[in-house]
Amino acid sequence: MSLGVFHDILSEYFQKEGIKFIPSSVGENFIMCQCMNPQHNDKNPSMSINTDNGDGYCFTCGYEVTLTDFIGECHELSNGAIEALELKATKNRIESLNEDYEEDYQEPIKFTLPKVFRKFNNTSYRGISPEILTKTGVYLSANEYHENKDFRYRVMFPYYQQGKLVGYEGRVLDNRKPKYLRAAGVDTKQVIYPYALIAEKFVPTLFVVEGVMDCLSLWELGYPAICNFGTEYNYGVNKLDMLSEMVGSLVVAFDNDEAGQRKGKILEKKLGNNMLVKNINTTYIGRQFVKSGVNDWNDFLNSQ
Repeated sequence: MSLGVFHDILSEYFQKEGIKFIPSSVGENFIMCQCMNPQHNDKNPSMSINTDNGDGYCFTCGYEVTLTDFIGECHELSNGAIEALELKATKNRIESLNEDYEEDYQEPIKFTLPKVFRKFNNTSYRGISPEILTKTGVYLSANEYHENKDFRYRVMFPYYQQGKLVGYEGRVLDNRKPKYLRAAGVDTKQVIYPYALIAEKFVPTLFVVEGVMDCLSLWELGYPAICNFGTEYNYGVNKLDMLSEMVGSLVVAFDNDEAGQRKGKILEKKLGNNMLVKNINTTYIGRQFVKSGVNDWNDFLNSQ
């Protein structure tokens, strides 16, 4: 598997300049190196540089670079050679975007709900009010109500989009593992959850959180939010197109742990650079919005 078209050029540059870096592993398309910001005394590699297009970003200070910011000086390249590098980097960015477009043509899977299920009409669940539970279609799956035994005795969170059921997941009512279980075949890169709440009107500021319970907890606190379905980049073209019309700005607010904070910074960078949502301002709020000692938004809600 390729290490990226600019991997060798970058490695040579770092060695010549005495910049500490971590070479890519097979299948990776990035190199971690010491930040190139002259104002940042970076003792450990905290800048990630994409070896396919040369774009770099420091996860500590936010400093950004592009390939031709530094590579021409190292190799004493002519203007024509530098332009060729820039053209190759741009081509790779476009190819990456085209890969996202291909996702939209996957054959959709048909999901159905059990014929009988129990709604949360007058009962709250883990601090979430009956009103929000009802609007988002949350229901209780008892033993006899779901054909798949793995989804029995779970609180179910169906994913509706434009009136169509596009998937669901369930949270256990006991100590079984896994705590959360998602239906097979759900394309979360195209799912906006909870679509029913966001589609009511234009949302000036929308928070992005890891899970469905975090998401509904923020709605309960008065903050519109969507579920990212984990911490990885999870945005296909249709999803980005819809968000660009429904939202003014995005605020990444992942869990208050090391993984959540690190991945939150990466997501901010990727969404901020995506041409399909260039009209949306994306920011990352870090730890300060989460109450000290509380890991996620549902814990925060229940601590109030």
